[in-house]
Amino acid sequence: YPASAVIKNLQSKIVKDKRDEKIVQVTLEYSVPSDFGGTYTAKSSVNLILDNKSNSWKIDFTAETLPEETYKKESEG
Repeated sequence: YPASAVIKNLQSKIVKDKRDEKIVQVTLEYSVPSDFGGTYTAKSSVNLILDNKSNSWKIDFTAETLPEETYKKESEG
């Protein structure tokens, strides 16, 4: 990303996954300069899973931690 890019944490919330374990769902907003002028802004959500062995958060790249119904509700709301 260029130095002028801005990344904001819009929301972080603790939820339970389909195995009833706690995860953190983080919503980020990215703003980067556009080649067409102005700024391009996008939002995305990512889930973080606590790895008890390493005592660190791991990114759930495949989004397998939440059932599909959760994403349907969020996109409708």
